[in-house]
Amino acid sequence: MRCLSRVVSLLFLTVIVFPGPAVSWASDVLYLKGIMNVLNENMMKVTDGVSRGDFARIEEASAAIADHERPPAEERSRIVEFLGPDARVFRETDELVHTEAGAMARAASEREMEGVLVHFSGVQKGCVSCHGEFKTRIIEHFYGDGSGEGL
Repeated sequence: MRCLSRVVSLLFLTVIVFPGPAVSWASDVLYLKGIMNVLNENMMKVTDGVSRGDFARIEEASAAIADHERPPAEERSRIVEFLGPDARVFRETDELVHTEAGAMARAASEREMEGVLVHFSGVQKGCVSCHGEFKTRIIEHFYGDGSGEGL
């Protein structure tokens, strides 16, 4: 029962944190926005895999999260410059997501649902933390008009 409660909570968080569909990567938006949308798709695949007990789907999506693309160097420099001293926290939070997603993929490969859920929670905590700290600031700075809302 405790495991089911966790799954329901994590599924709820996934829908709340990542509500939008994927969009194309236009030249007037940050490449980061496209990366976030791909991460969203993969988080939804993990959620689906968890609800179906599909360890192969969980492993594949988790590995994709762990190895997600990075924005081009020029864009990373712009983001780091904007964030200043907070860029360290931004990088550390991203690293947490990579680490937890890799551990989630390993747990899925071992068919260990409890481990999957523990590390899924870790990924979610990283996402929620980063969004809480940086999402609005980045959207306001780089978009100004709210067009980055899917970030």
